[in-house]
Amino acid sequence: DRFAPTPGKTPNVCNDLSNYCGGTWQGTISQLDYIKGMGFDAIWISPVVVNSDGGYHGYWGRDFYNTNPNFGTRDDLMSLVEAAHGKEMLVMLDLVVNHAGPYNIHDDLAGDTYGASSLYHPQCNINENNQTSVEQCWVAGNLPDIDTENPNNVRTAKDIVKFYTEYFGFDAIRIDTFKHVRATFWPDYLASVSPDVFTTAEILDGDQNYVSTYTKIIPSVINYPLFFAMNRSFVAQEAFPQLQTQIAQNVVAMGPQDLHLTFIDNHDTARFSHVQPDLALEKNALVFTLLGDGIPVVYYGTEQGLTGGNDPANRAPQWQLPGGGFSKQTELYTWMKTTITARKQLGWDVEMGVWVTQNVYAFRRGAGLVVLCNLGSSGSGSFSVVVGSRWADGTTLSDVYSGQTVTVQGGQVQVSVSNGLPMIFR
Repeated sequence: DRFAPTPGKTPNVCNDLSNYCGGTWQGTISQLDYIKGMGFDAIWISPVVVNSDGGYHGYWGRDFYNTNPNFGTRDDLMSLVEAAHGKEMLVMLDLVVNHAGPYNIHDDLAGDTYGASSLYHPQCNINENNQTSVEQCWVAGNLPDIDTENPNNVRTAKDIVKFYTEYFGFDAIRIDTFKHVRATFWPDYLASVSPDVFTTAEILDGDQNYVSTYTKIIPSVINYPLFFAMNRSFVAQEAFPQLQTQIAQNVVAMGPQDLHLTFIDNHDTARFSHVQPDLALEKNALVFTLLGDGIPVVYYGTEQGLTGGNDPANRAPQWQLPGGGFSKQTELYTWMKTTITARKQLGWDVEMGVWVTQNVYAFRRGAGLVVLCNLGSSGSGSFSVVVGSRWADGTTLSDVYSGQTVTVQGGQVQVSVSNGLPMIFR
């Protein structure tokens, strides 16, 4: 609803971010080349089902078998998937299993997929310290919690995911509010999904040990433990050894990190640029995400400088930015293209924490050396990065951004940081 309107049908100015603003699937189709131009080869779209009134975000499902007419027709959605595939791009669908949209006690539920109050757990507010409460009470206190102990509901949930993945041909699904459904529900549900469909789960929790109880069920999660640690390093400018400690703890608890989704912000958090306006720090955080261990996700509008605090301020329509919102000449758009090109050229082998000091974090991606700092735009100076025997003495590496060259001598390189900016040497 916030990315792009249908071409030729510019919506009215959206002054109410808590309601529909006018983005459509046809609008997304029209901007696939814009996305691919930065180097991205997959998109993640919000839930597509018919929602309760005001459910512009998609997470208030009522009729789970039909598509939201505010975004377009069923054919439009099919066209989006086909258009993306035609450009060699994948499409991930956001899917909600845990809850339905808010309803009034007087509402007629007859047209809903879960069309009777008896199909939901009794209303209660969540106590985060009680796992049964987390699983059976209502998210936000007003989102009816679907009773996944009910065999009919279980069959319905499996039918829905099979319908969307098989009929539309989605390549991946992101399962919302995963921790709010009983853990024993998931193995059978996931087994109903084709093994060709990538699945990842949202477990909004910063405790890697808690999250690890779910990585035993599903191999990929939205990496919130890393997100919170990364923000401490790049927003609060906490010393990097704490970040490296968190990475090590994540590996122990959650296993290899390559399938987990990494990000600097999303629709549930304030935008990075809102909490830390220093562009050098944002670029460092983005390089950490884009070239580090994991599957990187970049929130729409980052490349155009969209900002905003917590929901809904972080969900402004991109097309309302000056100039229409889709310039390919902005600093971050062209910078993102350079960064993602380097990611693809360097390959997939990642070694985090090659050299870590208070304000310098270096890691290896393929034959490339990535050097980050968290001093911000006022940070400049020279320092040594110890690389050991990873590169032979005499090897010369060049930064993809500035062209700065360094030569390995005695297992070290001497690096010059300018204005706190990240470097990718290859």
